[in-house]
Amino acid sequence: MPMGKSDTALVTWLGNKERFADLYNASVFRGEQVIEAEQLETDKTAAKELIEDKNGVLHTIERNRDIVMKWDDGISLVLLACENQDKIHYAMPVRTMLYDGLSYAEQIRQLRTKTNRDKVKDSDEFLSGMRKEDKLYPVITLVFYYGDKAWDGSKDLHGLLKKSSNPKVRELVKKMVSNYHINLVDVNKLEDTSLYKTDLQVVLEMLRYKKDKKKIQAYVQEKSDFFRHVDKDTYNVLRVLLKAEKQMEAIKNQEEIDMCEALQGIFDDGKEEGEKIGRLAGEKIGRQEGEKIGKSQGRMEVLLELVKEGALNISQAAAKAGKTEAEFQELLKQ
Repeated sequence: MPMGKSDTALVTWLGNKERFADLYNASVFRGEQVIEAEQLETDKTAAKELIEDKNGVLHTIERNRDIVMKWDDGISLVLLACENQDKIHYAMPVRTMLYDGLSYAEQIRQLRTKTNRDKVKDSDEFLSGMRKEDKLYPVITLVFYYGDKAWDGSKDLHGLLKKSSNPKVRELVKKMVSNYHINLVDVNKLEDTSLYKTDLQVVLEMLRYKKDKKKIQAYVQEKSDFFRHVDKDTYNVLRVLLKAEKQMEAIKNQEEIDMCEALQGIFDDGKEEGEKIGRLAGEKIGRQEGEKIGKSQGRMEVLLELVKEGALNISQAAAKAGKTEAEFQELLKQ
């Protein structure tokens, strides 16, 4: 499935090793600098597996993950992945479980080489495609959610399962069905962005304020030194994440951008939008006031006519019109 503009921009931006390390250090290690950018290597291997259907036909399941990095700290190796979401995916625990499963299956597929198969000791190892002593690298996936509303989907597999009214069945499911959890980073609920040490901190702050242009403007002024010298990838990711593609033109060749100037289009657009809303509200109020005056004048004309015809006396008509008898007499003379 092709990625949207925002996802493509974010994959390019977060694919930077310094930012990727920062994302994990802040989200997983609470700001402790455990992962270093130099320890990361981009892994672009597509996870795929052959599945045989009931008719014996083989089908390939393949998944190009958003971002995968090999983390080698000199002692062990771990696969770190990141899946980006701008919409809530209510089946995310199953989806992420599938992605991670395919990543493990891909490792087994790579072990299942002729060299490795020549070293197998027995039929069990041959059938498995791996030797008894072979081990897989752990796979850890973060779900980076940057949508407009707070994540309200389940964060684990058990949260997706139908609950039985039978307590024995509920206990059985809890005990026997492995519960798969997602590692969610919801930008709407970040409490401490100071844990992030790269420009990821600035972008996350901008995403928190994206519904309030006044707060964005105040934040840009506060961080003006940063926003006057923004790199191309950061500019492009903010352009799509803030949904400001109309106000901020695309940058392809310029390596450094003054975003204070570029973001002015958002603020001007907000001002124009406010003026438009005010103008429409004024027109509506004017129409309502005109209708009110028209109705009032029409009612007065009817009362005057009824007095002239003798259907009402002046005292009765003045009371209905909310006027004194003297004021009503003057209206009759006009």
